Amino acid sequence: MNILDKIIADKNKEVALKKELIPISQLEASVLFERDRNSLSQALRNSDTGIIAEHKRRSPSKQTINQNTNVGIVAKGYEKAGVCGMSVLTDIKYFGGSLEDLLLARASVTMPLLRKEFMIDEYQVLEAKAHGADVILLIAAVITREEIKTLSELAKSLGMDVLLEVHNQEELEKSIMPSLDMLGVNNRNLKTFEVSLETSKSLSELIPNDFVKVSESGISSIEAITELRKFGYQGFLIGENFMKTENPGLSAMEFIEDLKKIRKVISNDVRRLKEISQSLRSFRNDKKIKMKLKVCGQKYNIGEVAALQPDYLGFIFWQPSSRSFTGEIPVLPKGIQKIGVFVDAPLDEVLQKIEAYLLDGVQLHGKESPEYCEQLRHSELVSESHPKETLKQVQGDSLKIIKVFSIKDTFDFSILEPYEEVCDYFLFDTKGKLPGGNGYTFDWKILENYPSTKPYFLSGGIGLEDVEAIQSFLKTEASKYCYAIDINSRFEIEPGRKDIKKLKEFKNLLKHELSR
Repeated sequence: MNILDKIIADKNKEVALKKELIPISQLEASVLFERDRNSLSQALRNSDTGIIAEHKRRSPSKQTINQNTNVGIVAKGYEKAGVCGMSVLTDIKYFGGSLEDLLLARASVTMPLLRKEFMIDEYQVLEAKAHGADVILLIAAVITREEIKTLSELAKSLGMDVLLEVHNQEELEKSIMPSLDMLGVNNRNLKTFEVSLETSKSLSELIPNDFVKVSESGISSIEAITELRKFGYQGFLIGENFMKTENPGLSAMEFIEDLKKIRKVISNDVRRLKEISQSLRSFRNDKKIKMKLKVCGQKYNIGEVAALQPDYLGFIFWQPSSRSFTGEIPVLPKGIQKIGVFVDAPLDEVLQKIEAYLLDGVQLHGKESPEYCEQLRHSELVSESHPKETLKQVQGDSLKIIKVFSIKDTFDFSILEPYEEVCDYFLFDTKGKLPGGNGYTFDWKILENYPSTKPYFLSGGIGLEDVEAIQSFLKTEASKYCYAIDINSRFEIEPGRKDIKKLKEFKNLLKHELSR
């Protein structure tokens, strides 16, 4: 039996005992039972910090955190610090909390209070209301979908907010329903108590925007909050980081002040990027050049990326890559071309992929020679649909060949000449230990010496923070034949799974430079 199973077994006994001692009628007679809710979900939507501060004396994973606190003093300190709400642990055996803590906090402050408890019975919802809670927590790991529905609808009927906590996709999918206000992702595995912020990141795109997104556990830095905000989170539950200090309220105040400073800097940076984009708009219009956008390394959320209407989607057919594609490509919106990426692959393999996936182009990322490119152009597609027809006969001039060249500190442009007649585009990437996906940019000034008129793709570790550099580059003579921007690893949640929010922001900031 793991720790979570033990807690729930004890909680069943505790609730049964309480029902015998304190009847529901006594709870409903509480002076706080008719109190109007102070909405936590609304507070989070209106906040630029989103902090939910917690009162927690101990936990199964950390044992003692702070046993010498007065919950009323802590609550006042948190409210003075400007938190959006306070989470009060009411479990006695494992966390050292109590309903009396909730009651004392309610007597001390007016801000929203969350009863943090392992809720398994309607009786506990009534307890929460009777002791001044504005919000209840439901944990999907310990109750069924039907129980979530019953408990959340009861809470809503009593005028309370509901925060549902999940740990994985399965829990999330079973739990989404209209009677919830907030969806919280707990970064702590309740069975092992290990913590990872990647849990919040990976589940963010699965949470509908109707709900306030809250990230819980393991949040101890401003950097973590700044990163999680990129994934749509508006609430951040912080407990141990404040509670382990002598003055939790003061710690929260200092943390929030620093967070506001960082938020102001970020806001100014975004505003500056928008101003730069606006100032360069006339320049790009005068040149009448609109860049194409290629999103490479597709593996998982292909449909979501396609909905953003890039010009090209790249699929890597090189097994050593963590983004190696083996699945099915869904039907793509009109205008999006499919590019297959290969590294020194046998011609037969390339032709098979072209046929199987109806590729619009191939990107050659290895040491493929000009002769290889010429052979590819004139190879036979031997299949039921194209018996002994050359690629050129089948595709005409529509299938494009993109040859990749990697750049480090310098580059010998003379090696391009033999490829001029056999390739449609060049692509310049950053040289690394492996082909592509290295996450680093090269010095684009090197392209000032570009001698060809062949259109090229600009690639190599391009990220959201490179928008200003891209816009500046597009003002230079070196960009004259820059045909497309190729992005990959810097826009990922994990290899092959793209960060939709980042992609949207990138396209929006470059909307005057991109073709669509």
